[in-house]
Amino acid sequence: MNKKSLIISSLLGDGYITHDKDNKKYFAIQHGDKQKDYLLYKKKLFEDNGFKVKYNKINKSNTRNFIGHRITIYADEFQYWEHLFYPNKKRTVTRHLLNMLDEQGLAIWWQDDGSLTIYTNPKDKRTHRSGKLCTHAYTYKENKIIEQYLNIIWKLDVRVKIEKKKYYYIYFNTNSLIRLFKIISPYVVESMKYKIDMRYVKPQLSPILQGELI
Repeated sequence: MNKKSLIISSLLGDGYITHDKDNKKYFAIQHGDKQKDYLLYKKKLFEDNGFKVKYNKINKSNTRNFIGHRITIYADEFQYWEHLFYPNKKRTVTRHLLNMLDEQGLAIWWQDDGSLTIYTNPKDKRTHRSGKLCTHAYTYKENKIIEQYLNIIWKLDVRVKIEKKKYYYIYFNTNSLIRLFKIISPYVVESMKYKIDMRYVKPQLSPILQGELI
């Protein structure tokens, strides 16, 4: 995988750059126990690109009621990426960064921040599948940059929406999801395949709905 796309997609998603107690800069990603294989997949991608990656398991404790998994990377070049991603110490999206994403990078971004939703039309009661890319951390202007990028480069008919009157995200209709999944499916790991399964229904929802999804 292209190194730039790997770093950018990870920082767009669940990766972050921070400092340790000695003020040394490092890159990290953390996932829950169910996504362990996904994290190890990312670990190998970084190792294939020449990085020395440290892995550790995060056990339950008095202040943490879940098991997690984490990778960290100390590398001087993350100073450069911090400069691009965190101007004024705030994570920022630009078209310049997005233009360096490849198909596998798009897949990582979706696996990190994408989700499927079910919508029932109140008029005909038919159930439809849609999706969203959780870009809540970014401003409306940044979300518009993402929208235009996905429309122009990947031919995905997406648009910016808002929830709770303050959180912006990228909305995918059914056709856009189908096109997206054709692009990224070769790069989706086993534990994350539910995110590209158009018939996936969360356990708490009625299984009757499963046959109605389109």
